Amino acid sequence: MGALVTHNFYVKKEIRLRSNSALLSQKIFESTRDIARLEDAIQHIQAIVRLLTTPSARRAHYLDKLALLDMSAFKATNSMKTLDDSIAHSKQARGETLPMNNLQIVKTYHNLGYSLSHRAEATKNVQDLDEAIYCCRQILLLTKSSSAAYFTTMLNLANYLQRRYIMHHQPADIDEATSLLDPLIKNIRWGSKQHGPALLLKASILYVRFHDTKNIQDVEDAITTCHQGLAIVPENHKFRPEMLPYLPDMYYIKYKHNRDLESLNTALHYGKKAVQDVPKSYPTRVDRVANYLSILADFVFACNTIDRTREAIQEARPLLDEVPKKHAKRHSCNLSFGLILSKQYLLSHKIEDVSRVVDHVYSTVDEYNEELDSTHSKVPSTLFHRLAICLHEIKSAAPRNLVRAQASERVYQCYVPAHKSKNVHRTILSMEKKHGKEFQIFARNLGSDQKLSKGYIRYQVQQLQREEAKGIAKRQDATIRKGKS
Repeated sequence: MGALVTHNFYVKKEIRLRSNSALLSQKIFESTRDIARLEDAIQHIQAIVRLLTTPSARRAHYLDKLALLDMSAFKATNSMKTLDDSIAHSKQARGETLPMNNLQIVKTYHNLGYSLSHRAEATKNVQDLDEAIYCCRQILLLTKSSSAAYFTTMLNLANYLQRRYIMHHQPADIDEATSLLDPLIKNIRWGSKQHGPALLLKASILYVRFHDTKNIQDVEDAITTCHQGLAIVPENHKFRPEMLPYLPDMYYIKYKHNRDLESLNTALHYGKKAVQDVPKSYPTRVDRVANYLSILADFVFACNTIDRTREAIQEARPLLDEVPKKHAKRHSCNLSFGLILSKQYLLSHKIEDVSRVVDHVYSTVDEYNEELDSTHSKVPSTLFHRLAICLHEIKSAAPRNLVRAQASERVYQCYVPAHKSKNVHRTILSMEKKHGKEFQIFARNLGSDQKLSKGYIRYQVQQLQREEAKGIAKRQDATIRKGKS
């Protein structure tokens, strides 16, 4: 008996020490975003759960805490395993919570719904979202309508209904979400703690609805409502980081509709802030980088100044380098950066700047090819490589070289009409196919002390074409002979 008492004493002591250590590690993680400290906190709570061998309300409490830490790990790493662990621990906590313990079961349902909604967003599994909505409805049955938990759950329910609407576009979901929110916004005190989150969610619903209605007034109302909500919502509220990335999108949509530079400037401001708010190690940063580079590309075309364009290149280059080459957003980032380089050339007319555009296109051709569907042929990298070499030779000639100046002028003349697609890969491909041999003639004649005549260029191009045709025929003959042997 004495040994059992002693054992229980040491178990309680270890639980207390580990609980305190977990709390400290969690706080350090929240202030430093050091993932190692979060892992420490998780390990401490896991040890406590193992020490509490018998299902109990106390063990349910720590399982719920473990689920929360797992969610923090998921947000930091985007690891689906940590998200699955969070859901499993919440469900285990729900199973071990006593039926009469309303406070704990409400907390568990809340955390479970939150985790399920994130997995639904990651996997597009509507069943997880259905279960998250079920969790909210259970909480509403267990809580008083005047309680903070009831209000928070109404917001969560509206949020999950909105997300389900995005997946399946069932009007009943968006209608119910709106019917939940509008009375809340109308009845709560303006500027109160509850008012801000409700306004942010309303703004989100308006923004989502725009993509179906295409009514610009929905975006205008979403922007106004979002700013009202951000002005009063607590800094640490979960809707704040969820809504901030929407602002650049909303202003960008407004710009595309109205073509007012003020909206584009504002979109750029919030797009940059959205990137800065997320550490480089977080997977969600890439989406924000891609969005920001798209806005930045439009901005440099609108502002039309060489200095601002060069600043944009300096800003965009390291952001592009952050995006892994195999990432789904890499191609769109390549296109945005290519457009910014292209704008620099259109403003400067310098051969060095078009050479940079071609170098960028050549270095990203494999990623471009991966994005083509089955109806488009893959682009041989040799085409871009050949053009890149020509332009490097031309730009390396003496600045006062007459053929260099002639070539620079001709390249610009050919580039401008090809650029209409605003897709630099297509632009360079079109220009190379139509004028690539002409540029080769310039590169071969940089030693000339006078400009090349049109007749000479035309004759040399024809010679190149004949040489190329002979080379193709020779390769075909060699292939046939090899097949016969």
